[in-house]
Amino acid sequence: MRIVYLYLPGRLARLPDLRAGRIPTEFFYGAPELEAQGHDVKYVDVHDVPAVNKLRVATELLFKQKYLPAKVYFAILLGVKKNLPAVRDADVVIATVPGIAFSLAIWNFFRVIELPRSFIAIHCGLFNYPQNGVRQILSRRLFCYMRTHLFGEGELKEMKSSFRIPAERIEVNCFGVDEKFWSPSQDGGRDDYILAVGNDSRRDYKLLVQAARNIDKKIMLLTKRDLPPNLPDNVKVLNGSWHTREVGDDELRELYRKAFCVVVPLTESIQPSGQSVTLQAMACCTPVILTRTQGLWENKNLQHRENILFTEVGNIQTLIDSVRLLGENKGVWHKLSKAGRQYILQYGCIGQFAGRIETACKKVLENE
Repeated sequence: MRIVYLYLPGRLARLPDLRAGRIPTEFFYGAPELEAQGHDVKYVDVHDVPAVNKLRVATELLFKQKYLPAKVYFAILLGVKKNLPAVRDADVVIATVPGIAFSLAIWNFFRVIELPRSFIAIHCGLFNYPQNGVRQILSRRLFCYMRTHLFGEGELKEMKSSFRIPAERIEVNCFGVDEKFWSPSQDGGRDDYILAVGNDSRRDYKLLVQAARNIDKKIMLLTKRDLPPNLPDNVKVLNGSWHTREVGDDELRELYRKAFCVVVPLTESIQPSGQSVTLQAMACCTPVILTRTQGLWENKNLQHRENILFTEVGNIQTLIDSVRLLGENKGVWHKLSKAGRQYILQYGCIGQFAGRIETACKKVLENE
């Protein structure tokens, strides 16, 4: 199959490292794995195209008034339009974020391009934006052009209901990580620090900082998020993100490998959050403490005290108690370390995610 992936900027610059095996593959959303299966895969970065004119002013006004679908703005609309020639001869197009997916559907709607079949769209976080009547109606119409993949079960019911997406055109495809890159250390040595990683708005670092005052371990926090003032002495902040790369993937892997445990504190949301950090840490045989939210990506195989520790939203004490449990009960620590890696091998590999993408591509070709 000829498959075209449309990404937000950042992937093409990393392709040399990807080809050399120096970085993990998961944030290419299955493209390298499909290439390895013999498919003709094209990687396209969709850059914003800045322009100041009446159309831009009108578009931005429509978005502010909640008339355009969530995550659609003028610069990305133009960016997608600029890349339409790259998708014309594709068998299947995969839009990796909602803004690109909706923009592609809009140009299809206005017949600027007429794709011969549906494209695959990865959606996440639409309900972080208000969904008024006009926005919902327009989004429903645009969803007809795509087959939707979600990272977790939490959003599935609301997506079906709000946008009236038929069951056969939407499915959950839980994210996976590169288990070959994210792997345990050979020497097995550990340092006595807790690691927290992430920049999305659902990270509850306020709660983590409050809990830190009652935790007798150093906490290393890798984020660019604004943090509460007057941090406790045991909290050390490392500034970094996937895009700016102050901390490289190999350095992050070492942080996972050496950590006593990884903590992923979250606020309530139906959006999957903390998924990649959780899976990366588990792949490195590091126990994970994760806030259970409505957006937990799957509820069947992630089991409290079997392969992960769950805490309650906004509950400082359950977080403190989980850290103490790991420190006081080495049996639980070793059990979670081993079982976490096993969970990845069974359910959390990027190859499994890519396999489901491949199956969806075949369905697109067979049915349309």
